[in-house]
Parts: sequence; structure tokens; C-alpha cells
Amino acid sequence: MKNTIRKIIEKTVIHFQIDKLLLRLLPNGLYVFNFHRIGSKQDSDFARDVFSCSEAAFEKIIIDIKQNFRVITTNELAQKLQFQKNIDERLALITFDDGYIDNYTVAYPILKKHGITALFFLSTSLINSRKIAWWDEITFMLRRSVGKTVTLPDNSSSMLLDEHIIESQIQHYIQNTKRQRKNNIPKVLAELHIALPKQAELLENTPSLFMSWQNIKTMTANKMEIGSHTVSHQILTSLTEDEQEYEITRSKHIIEEEITSKISAFAYPVGSSNCYNETSKKLCQKAGYLFAFNNQSGINKTLNDPFNLYRICIDNDNLHKFRFKIWINRK
Repeated sequence: MKNTIRKIIEKTVIHFQIDKLLLRLLPNGLYVFNFHRIGSKQDSDFARDVFSCSEAAFEKIIIDIKQNFRVITTNELAQKLQFQKNIDERLALITFDDGYIDNYTVAYPILKKHGITALFFLSTSLINSRKIAWWDEITFMLRRSVGKTVTLPDNSSSMLLDEHIIESQIQHYIQNTKRQRKNNIPKVLAELHIALPKQAELLENTPSLFMSWQNIKTMTANKMEIGSHTVSHQILTSLTEDEQEYEITRSKHIIEEEITSKISAFAYPVGSSNCYNETSKKLCQKAGYLFAFNNQSGINKTLNDPFNLYRICIDNDNLHKFRFKIWINRK
């Protein structure tokens, strides 16, 4: 019922083009906009749901944010944390997760063109490497295995891969993988490699999907900011406390050594409420971070819990839907 009402409201707002007006009525707070990949998802053999929007849509969204919010940096956010936890204006922070190469080749030039600073969260084991993120690896192998049968990671059932529903099947498989616990993702990948050896072999010739440290140094020299997204993008609640500490602390040290500058921000991998816990927050504070971001929709009216900041995840090209999503998550 809630979803139906929301869709009716969304259609009405877009039809009468009042979405731009709604932005002017938004409450004060910190609005954190989160992106992953920028580009054409239909051209990719890898995970398409991590494409936030096209290049053209990204520039329109950046212009819209610039016109309706004051875009700030983590340094400014740190000053607010120290002196004023209540937020008395509409602020925006632009973030990216994972460190994909298109963040540098596509997003960065647009940000630079418009004089906007963004914060890029890196999974350090993927940077400057030929490694493929586990969700991209699964997607690639399943997409190229139409007609074959695979067993879900939890062994609950099997599915025949069908080209007409392959996208939903990939999502089902990935969601099932996310529910696995300690060290199970490497096991899932190993078993998939055994089941689909030809597809596994094709992965070896794939060019790097992620940025190099030189790319990142170029960006930081031009006012972009860097944060940590762990070493290996493990779901933190699937790890022991010692393993969590390694992922949270080691990634910070690696980034600071590479860019020769301190970092203050962390983003929880996946970022839903079951993917991090009080231990994660405690370890972030212990490691010396000032902020940690989840990936749950909402705005931050105060900085009372700086290790559990909400973000609005961008997931389509439609500027009107982008504006409506901000408005619907304003509370």
C-alpha cells in the first residue's frame, strides 16, 4: 500500500513538474549523495546495478545539487562536528563507493569542470590491481552462462539461467551471497569457478575496472577527497572483531601512505543496517576516523551520531526522479 501511494505521488509530482519547487522546501540538514559507477550499464558485462547513472545524467545531477545545496568537504564537516552538531542550512556531500575507473575518467572531469569536490571511498585491495570485485565476478560468469544450471550459495535451490530473466537471476544470486557469513564469499567464488571454468578463464583477460594510485593522486591534487571502504569489501558483520579491525584500520593506513595525507571518513561496505554493528562503529572511532557512512536513505539533521550517517543512493538517469527521491527521504 505504501509503495502504491508513493508511486501515485511520484507520478503526480513529475507530471505537474513541481519537483524543482519541492527542493526549495527541503529542511536543513546534511544531504549525502552516493554514486558508484557512471556510464552506460547496458554496455557492461559486469554488475549493472552499480551504475548510478549515465554521464549526461551525472552532469545534470551535479548542476542541480550545486544550485540547491551548499556542497561541502569533510574538513568543513569536521568543523561542524566540533563546534555545532545541529545543521542550520542545506548542505550536500557527494560520495562515491568502491573506486571504479570511471570515477576518474568520467565523473572527475565533470566535478572539476563545475568546481565541485567529492569524496571517493576506496576498497584498497582493488586499487592499482587487476582484481575483480566479487559482485562483478559473479555477474560476469552468470551472464555468460545462459542455459546452464547453477546452485545458490546457500544450497537452497538451483536455477536454470535464462536470458529473458538473467538480470533478476543475477540479483537473486548476489543477494543470496550477501547473506552468507564469515569467509563464505571466497568459497562461493571458488565453487562458481569450478562450475563454470570457461567463464572463469575469460575473466583473466579482463582489463582493470578500478583506479590506479596515480589516478587518485591526480584527483587529490585537484581538491578531491579520499575515504576508506575497507581493504577487501567484506561485509563487516560476517567477520570477527579482529578481522573487522584489520579491514577498517589497515585500509586507512594504506590510503594515507599512498596519498601522504590523513583521511577522516569511512563507508561501510553494502551499508544496510545488518552489514555493520556497534563494534564496527567503535573500531572506526578507535582507528581515528571522524565519520562513517551507511548506505541507507535519509538525511542527517544533526551530527549526534557521526559514525552512522545516512546517504541517498543515486540509481537512475531521471532528474525528476532524483529530486523526488530527495524529497521523499527528507524526514
